[in-house]
Order: sequence, then structure tokens, then C-alpha cells
Amino acid sequence: MADTLDDIVPMMSTLVDAADQYLRPEHYRFDPDRYARNLVYDDEKNGMSLYRLVWEPSRWTPVHDHGTWGGVGVIEDQLEEQSCMRLGPDQSADRHDGIKLERKSLVLLSSGSVSAFVPNQSYIRKTGCAEDRPRCVSLHLSGRAKNSFISTTLKPERENSLTSHTKKRSSGNVIEAIRKSFS
Repeated sequence: MADTLDDIVPMMSTLVDAADQYLRPEHYRFDPDRYARNLVYDDEKNGMSLYRLVWEPSRWTPVHDHGTWGGVGVIEDQLEEQSCMRLGPDQSADRHDGIKLERKSLVLLSSGSVSAFVPNQSYIRKTGCAEDRPRCVSLHLSGRAKNSFISTTLKPERENSLTSHTKKRSSGNVIEAIRKSFS
């Protein structure tokens, strides 16, 4: 299992570099109204999943955290990650109870780039494709299957589900079953 950035970054780099060896046409499905997640690999035993996300221009996640380790790799064009910080002294308040967030950084991940993160309550972000860019395609490796995540929008509304077109487990070795779940 991945515990450190030193484990996650090389694995993401390998997955990005070899994507054409294991991705199939159904991993490229998209939704014209929102970003689309396509399940590539699901390891329930070790609690790990790999998704290919297809981002049409102007498609964004809600502001969210994952509560687990993860990695992102860009296959096509450019993905934006905007990080946020919770404002106010009550860091333990319910995440969906009208908390205020301030945008703190913007990272542009171009084709071939990878990033990784480990669980951290202050790592809150919004990810997407800018309206003036072509479609973006990225890989997302996570420490658990993503049926939902913790989200907090900058407005009071709440979104907890993600579009998921492909729910089939991928056949094939998917980089030796994600290198035997990091050994």
C-alpha cells in the first residue's frame, strides 16, 4: 500500500507513460455536461482504484478532499488544481455546514505531469478544465474506490456524487495489478 509521496509519484508516472498499453475505448467515455469518471482498475482487497477522467472545457469538481492518499497524472492537455484553505478558527466544524473557503493556489498540470497527495485535512481543492482549453484527460489513482467524496462548495449547496460511466473492472494486468498494490 502506498504511504508516502515517494511511493505514489513513481507509480503515477509509470501509469501515465504506459496508458496506451492498458486503456480501452470505454475508458474514454465523456459527458458533455460534466466531467466523467471511467473505472479502469478496482482492487477491493487492497482498497485501491484507478479512474480515467475526461474533462470537457469548463467542467470542474466541487471543492473537495479525499481523506486518503492519491495521485493524478495528465494524459491529454492540461488539468487545473485550485487549492483552498478553510477560513475561521473552527477547523472541526461540519464540512457541509456553511464553512468559508479561500482559494490559495493554482497548479497547472500539463500532459505527462503527475502529482500526489497523502491524507491531510487542509488539502481541499477544486479540479477541472478551463473554458478556453481543449478537453483534458487524466488518470486518478486513489487509496479507496471513489463512489463519492467529501465535498464543500464555495456556496452552500452540496454535491456528493460523481459521474461514472464505466463501472466494469478492467481485464489485463494494468501495470501488474498496480505493481501488486505497491507490494
